[in-house]
Amino acid sequence: MARDVGQPHHATRRHAGAAESSRIYVSELSQALKRRIEESFSYVRVRGEISGFKRHSSGHCYLALKDADALLDAVCWRQTAIRLGIKPEDGMEVVCTGRLTTFPGRSKYQLVIDTMELAGIGALLKLLEERSSASPPKASSPPSARRRCPFSPR
Repeated sequence: MARDVGQPHHATRRHAGAAESSRIYVSELSQALKRRIEESFSYVRVRGEISGFKRHSSGHCYLALKDADALLDAVCWRQTAIRLGIKPEDGMEVVCTGRLTTFPGRSKYQLVIDTMELAGIGALLKLLEERSSASPPKASSPPSARRRCPFSPR
């Protein structure tokens, strides 16, 4: 019999023969961790740099948020990705809001993104500069098909 994860380890050791009852199955521990993480981190705001961004053919977005010391896998489901308001790219500094979830079978966790915004005014200015320095819009018709403007109005 496995011990209850909520109990302290010493609570199951009443005597020397109780060693068997202190064992817990991997799946039980994984499920307990899943419950604890999802209850404790049901709503978080996380700031980080986008890394490894991929948009799947289904429309879901997969990425990692990183800082100098850690990396957090994240997913943005198709319907949420449509409403983001920004186009995520590798290297963007963002603040994501969402919830943590786990894959008990693989001992992995990830952030399920609900919203994403650029982090700080510096990121916004950089994005505006990049877009304004892009090539100027092309004319809709070739120069030979254009008429000259009259010198004076008629």
